[in-house]
Amino acid sequence: MVAGGSDPEILERCRLNFVEFQRARQRRSGGELVERDGACAWAGTSDFPVFSNGAARGEPWAAPADVIALADEVVGGRGRSYTLFAFDPLERDLLDTARSLGLQPLVDAPQMVCRAPLPAEPPPAGVTVEPVVDDAGWAHVRSLFGEAFAVYGVPAEVNEAFYRRAAAWRAPDTLAVVARLDGRPAACALVFCSHGVAGVNEVSVAPWAQRRGIGAVVTRAVTNLGFEQGARLASLQSSPMGAALYPRLGYVEIARHRGLLRAPAG
Repeated sequence: MVAGGSDPEILERCRLNFVEFQRARQRRSGGELVERDGACAWAGTSDFPVFSNGAARGEPWAAPADVIALADEVVGGRGRSYTLFAFDPLERDLLDTARSLGLQPLVDAPQMVCRAPLPAEPPPAGVTVEPVVDDAGWAHVRSLFGEAFAVYGVPAEVNEAFYRRAAAWRAPDTLAVVARLDGRPAACALVFCSHGVAGVNEVSVAPWAQRRGIGAVVTRAVTNLGFEQGARLASLQSSPMGAALYPRLGYVEIARHRGLLRAPAG
């Protein structure tokens, strides 16, 4: 058993969903994705070291040294820093190896799950929710995601680049919603389904619309869309701003999602 009363099989499904989403992000945005010996490394369209450039175990049997070696080759070979992602305690061996090689802590996020659809609630006054079905909808996702996560020091264009090819995201494994406040796009979220898991991602609220309950609206919407697609559970890695919101909705923490920064040699 692991933290929060979960089990390794559930946490492994969450991990696989996270890695599959990173694969989709790179393939659909034009980044380079390389897999070898069970390891997965990617170099994105930006040199930003978090998410755009990263590495993870593609397969649970991948040796920690092979994961880091591949990332050093694919990303470090370009003179870029990158983030190695691992789930704690499931991948403690990968974390220990990374630390022994000098990688530095950068990301420490709650890994959360919920096991049933969330109760429906009426949205706040003036708020409407619509599915993303065309290029205009994905343009709202792109701009809202870029704007909302700039508060963490990520240049807006870095995150916007993941969704510049709207047609690439019109896929059966991905559903997204946009919430409007008084007709103006105010928040978005998407769900990426794989391995029996509905992975909730890109929960974004425009700075001018925060603290009005709109983040809860879009999170609830995509969580339930994931269950409608047949998911066994919903999973997310919480940002600092969402850490208080998600437990109120019904998510529970089962592990930690960690990222360690690797600077290029020299």
